[in-house]
Amino acid sequence: MDELPDYYVVLGINNTATSSEIRDAYKLRALETHPDRYPIIDSTVTREEATKAFQKVADAYFVLSDPTQREKY
Repeated sequence: MDELPDYYVVLGINNTATSSEIRDAYKLRALETHPDRYPIIDSTVTREEATKAFQKVADAYFVLSDPTQREKY
């Protein structure tokens, strides 16, 4: 079974981050990792790699933005 990544590290926040800090970090990381932006940022990254990076950011936001999910995590 795959181990979950550290979602706090993925978003670049600490584990005491507020909901607005989580949202702001998500927006920033989503812009940085969105697959459509990778050819501009780094032409050595494949679309598949970019998609995986973006999915980690989305997963982190999904878990950490929901108080119930965050508590379970």
